[in-house]
Amino acid sequence: KDIIENLTVEVKTKGYDGILLKGPSDLDFIVEYACRRQGLAYVKDDNFPGKVFLLYSENYLPGEEEKQKGSNFLQSLLI
Repeated sequence: KDIIENLTVEVKTKGYDGILLKGPSDLDFIVEYACRRQGLAYVKDDNFPGKVFLLYSENYLPGEEEKQKGSNFLQSLLI
């Protein structure tokens, strides 16, 4: 919980508008709660208009195509 809380603080400090949790996770409710505490959107799909931090869930491994596909508004972190 503390790691996720710290992550949301850092994401907010770096100017992101929300966090997209990619893949199924047992931690989704903690991520959603931490986002709300920091005033970040808990993004449900790729169509969010703001600057989004992409967080891969503990149950999701990105494919090679996804790893190579860069984006100016997405950052990734594997937890």
